[in-house]
Amino acid sequence: MRRIAFLCIILFLFLALVIYSVSPEIFSETRDENLRTYFPHPVIRINSDADFTADNGVVEGSGTASDPYIIENWEIDAQGEGAALYIGNTTAYFIVRNCYMHGARWQGSFYFAGAGIILYNVKNGVLSGNLCTDNHEGIYLCYQCNNNVIENNDCSSNTYEGIHLYSACNNNIIRGNTISNIYYDGIFLDSSSNYNTIENNSVSGCYNGIYLHACSYNKIKYNTFTNNYEGISLNNTCNANQITNNDCSANTYDGIYLYDSCSSNIIENNTCRNNQYEGIFLQYCNNNRIANNVCTGNKYDGIYLESSSGNIVEGNNCSHSMEGICLHNADNNQIIRNDLSSNGNGTMVIDSSNNTINGNMVINNTYEGIFLDSSNTNTISANILKSNGYDGIFLLNSNGNVIKGNNCSYNGFSAIYIQESKNNKLFDNEMWYCSIMLDGDINAFNSQNISTNNTVCGYPVYYYKNTNLSNISLPEDVGEIILGNASSGIIENTYISDGTVGILIGYSSNITLYNCTVAYCLYGIFIQNSNALLVDYCVCGYNAMGIYLSNSSGCVFRYNLIINNTAYGLYIESGSHNIIYYNEFYYNNGSGDSYDPSKIQAYDGGSDNLWNLSGYGNYWHDWAMNNDTNDLNNDGIVDFPYRIDGPAGARDYYPLKTTDVISEGPHPIIAFVAFALIAIFFTARKTK
Repeated sequence: MRRIAFLCIILFLFLALVIYSVSPEIFSETRDENLRTYFPHPVIRINSDADFTADNGVVEGSGTASDPYIIENWEIDAQGEGAALYIGNTTAYFIVRNCYMHGARWQGSFYFAGAGIILYNVKNGVLSGNLCTDNHEGIYLCYQCNNNVIENNDCSSNTYEGIHLYSACNNNIIRGNTISNIYYDGIFLDSSSNYNTIENNSVSGCYNGIYLHACSYNKIKYNTFTNNYEGISLNNTCNANQITNNDCSANTYDGIYLYDSCSSNIIENNTCRNNQYEGIFLQYCNNNRIANNVCTGNKYDGIYLESSSGNIVEGNNCSHSMEGICLHNADNNQIIRNDLSSNGNGTMVIDSSNNTINGNMVINNTYEGIFLDSSNTNTISANILKSNGYDGIFLLNSNGNVIKGNNCSYNGFSAIYIQESKNNKLFDNEMWYCSIMLDGDINAFNSQNISTNNTVCGYPVYYYKNTNLSNISLPEDVGEIILGNASSGIIENTYISDGTVGILIGYSSNITLYNCTVAYCLYGIFIQNSNALLVDYCVCGYNAMGIYLSNSSGCVFRYNLIINNTAYGLYIESGSHNIIYYNEFYYNNGSGDSYDPSKIQAYDGGSDNLWNLSGYGNYWHDWAMNNDTNDLNNDGIVDFPYRIDGPAGARDYYPLKTTDVISEGPHPIIAFVAFALIAIFFTARKTK
């Protein structure tokens, strides 16, 4: 018997080999699941529970929850009819599975909407594992289709929608479906289709991955909506939806877009990377929560709120975009505890008021950390603003804002820059190696509220506005001095270092700076729109620029030591009738012990400024040391004028050969020793 069985097996294998060699397509057909499992069937129309019959494709079941009707394994070519399979007005339990529906076209009504499968006023249905392609729509649920499940279907390559719910279709589950190559929407919920769950679907190549119109209380979770025009789109009073844990990346426009009165939605734990516009965009939408999303690498903004208010934006990672978060005409929002690093600007706020920007990490942005433009009465607090290319916080035409408790360090220009803005309140800000800059009209200088509990490298900021300084006494160690519309006083015997500006003066007059030392700042002394100042016996060294003068006239600079500033020792942007004499200039703008015409130590862009007085000018170390024969008459004056850079064509006509001529000035050796001691002092101060 065993021998006979063995011979039968050998004979069977031989015959199989012969058949395959003659007709291999027979075997390929049995291996092809579609050809093996689909059987042709005419269009099916079921319009009541009584229509679940064998003629209408039912292969088993009694219509109960435990024994549902089964319709399976059919291929239905609608051949232009309004539906391949229509089921309407039923409450019986049924399953449609493993069917291939195609060729349906729009016929002008809900009943003939051109879908592979249409459900109308249906409850308790399951559509599972079907292929619905080459239709007007893949699957269409219309009018009070409730408690149905649409799962694991492939609804790709249809003309309008992959899956469409319309008119009060509630409490349905749409999960695990694959949809691609759709002209309009992968999944579309419309007209009060509420309380549905859409999860674990994969949608790509559509206009909208999923689009909700006037639908609320839906859960959209764990889906992949990538490479569409919009990933997720909500429009027209879509309220209280939960959008969580979706991947909305690499879309042509936005990852997630809410428009037109969509409120109280939760957008949480989504990934919105590398979209061509915004990661998340809200327009005319209020009181939503946007939390813990990853919105990185988007071309424009990580999160953008336009004409939207009352939203909470919390704990998001918004990096490597043009702006991390942008608010435009958006009021009363909370931007809290987000990572806003490595963007163009960390946060851009335009024409927006009463927002709170609190507790954010704003680091390594190319331009500004937080930028307010024409935005009033916002609160910027407890943020970490570090190593941004320009400023930690920049205010332009923005009034009445509160800036408190921020930590600003190592920003490229300033910690807080206020331009053409007034009535802002600054307190408890901690600034390291950058400080406060004011710029613009008189209101920018004389209307701010800047407390001494703001510090630069641990030392207080002193701000005096609209006051006479005759009775002012400052300690030796100061973080920064700011004068706005001040007059008639002396600032003396102070030591300032490691800020944006050591001493900032605007719209002030008749003030003397005496024996002040400023080092390791971007600007040692910055003077704007001020007149009749005397800068006397001060030291400005190791700054980016020593002294900067803008639109100021009648100022006198004398007996100052200006040394080792990276750019010019003294720069006059504009202004007239200023007098500069008996100052000592060493090693500014890259100059050395010998003269280099490309490394002039000062600049004059004003008019009628005097760089010498009564036959004596300034000591320019490179010019004085240029050669041993440049003072042939040994009168202590170099025989050739020293050229000042700039359009004024200015000259120091009496440059000094030695500092001995300066009767009250320091000897060069004494100057170097003094500055060495100052360097030691500031080094100790930095490590304090």
